[in-house]
Amino acid sequence: MNKAWKRIGLGLISIGLVLVLLVSGVVPQVAQAGPERAAKIGLHGVFTGGLADVGVPWSEGILDYVRYLNEKQGGIDGVTVKAEWEDTRALIPRTLTAHKRFMAKGVVAELIVESGPGEALRPFAIRDEVPVIYVGGPTRSMFTPRPRWEFGVMFQVETWLAMPACWFAEKVWSEERPPRVGLMIFDVAAVRDAIEGAEYFADELGYELIGYEVVPFYGAIDTSVEWLRLLAKKPDIVIVGVYASSLVTLAKDAGRLEIIEKGTPICAAPLVLLQSMIDIIGKEAENWYAINPYPTSRDTHLPGMKFIHEAAKEYRGCEPRDIAGYYIAGWLHAMVVVEAIRLAIEKVGIDHLSGAAVRDGLVSIKDFDTGLLPPGSMSEDKPWFSDYFAMYQVQQGILVPVSEWMQVPVSYPLPE
Repeated sequence: MNKAWKRIGLGLISIGLVLVLLVSGVVPQVAQAGPERAAKIGLHGVFTGGLADVGVPWSEGILDYVRYLNEKQGGIDGVTVKAEWEDTRALIPRTLTAHKRFMAKGVVAELIVESGPGEALRPFAIRDEVPVIYVGGPTRSMFTPRPRWEFGVMFQVETWLAMPACWFAEKVWSEERPPRVGLMIFDVAAVRDAIEGAEYFADELGYELIGYEVVPFYGAIDTSVEWLRLLAKKPDIVIVGVYASSLVTLAKDAGRLEIIEKGTPICAAPLVLLQSMIDIIGKEAENWYAINPYPTSRDTHLPGMKFIHEAAKEYRGCEPRDIAGYYIAGWLHAMVVVEAIRLAIEKVGIDHLSGAAVRDGLVSIKDFDTGLLPPGSMSEDKPWFSDYFAMYQVQQGILVPVSEWMQVPVSYPLPE
């Protein structure tokens, strides 16, 4: 038999074998695989850039919670959660590009760490019907008309500066007149909203707001002039709403000017003075107060802290002392989003899971106990998770709690 007939014969044999397999039902299982049982979230990660000092631990906290959930707890009743991520650097152009990629991948929720990109995402969240969840308190520029599409984990941004002023007036101040409160800020929309809230609540909460000074968002090299101008107004306490590298300069200058030693307390706004920043600032951070919406890694009495310690040790090689505050914030951030996904799957099933279903899940969260904070709830009228904060003070280089968890006593009117 020549070579051509041999090739034809072998081809006929191959075809015959395929037909036998088809008739007998012996078909590789991969060809019969059904749809993937996974819920995808979009992480606007910050692994590089000017906010990496807070963005990296926050991003890692989210990624590690998702991994821990899938590996240790079997996902959401067998449904895997996948974190699709992009390194957006908290920059708006990169955030918008990431959003397009997330939509192509079918994510059902997006997580952000900085308010500016969240405000830029607002029209796209509405158009594409995907909820955006911010690690902080949502700003007015984030709020969408009902139905809400942008949410926060912590209380309203308008109360950020008012709450430490209120605590100081009630728990520390002893004179009959209201304490005079000065603010040191940088100029972003969230902080502007917080200033407006501080002015709005001053009479109700018993303090006098005497003014503020503004320092650069990035790269402040000297803040002495701003400090001296503010101190000339004779504040009884200064509340600082400045983050990242500019905070280091500001704290160093405050130490050099001996502001606390001369009798003016300083208090950091939410998510400003975390342990990682204290380690960078050094002795100049001593005796600063800080308002915290999230616990620290030393709050070992909290049942949820055990899981954070386990995950940080296994996945990052971190001892409890080295777990950053933003890692805990990211973990809690992911917990809230996963709870919304769980409620959505419970209602519509995994095959019909969508951004709209997760949005409905967010506003359906009721008394969810994270093991880290008092139970929290969300709704159309309250599009943020937690209403609680605690006061801490830097003592011997460590953040030490000086209060129990306290509930925010006021709320700022929401846009309809």
